Amino acid sequence: LPMADSGRLIIGTWWIVVLVVVTTYCGNLVAFLTFPKMDKVVASVHDLLERKDVLSWGIPDASYIKTLLMAADDPMLQEVYSRMQLHKELTPAVIQLVRDGRHAYIQSKTRLLYVMKSQFHATNTCDFSLGSEEFM
Repeated sequence: LPMADSGRLIIGTWWIVVLVVVTTYCGNLVAFLTFPKMDKVVASVHDLLERKDVLSWGIPDASYIKTLLMAADDPMLQEVYSRMQLHKELTPAVIQLVRDGRHAYIQSKTRLLYVMKSQFHATNTCDFSLGSEEFM
């Protein structure tokens, strides 16, 4: 260490700067490696149609949504109707497709919240999300 006070002050300040930079870098590295990257969530009909090559979607066969989509004038909703699958019931196979990120299940918000809650209680993990835009 230098003998003069000014030299000691510069060296001490430099060590504090180095300590802050190294600590910040280590914290960011740990955060980056610890948390997985999240997939882009389908939040709207537009997002759903943008991912039509990767994602399929379906609705319950006996549903008011089917009637509304059949009568829709909007070209986006007509495309949703033309590409959708009809499900007799929500089977574990359909739930697994949704969990894997390959399928979107369109249903009333109340029913979807119930399915999410029951799946959370069964698996103790939350694998599902709701779109932020109201569908109809």
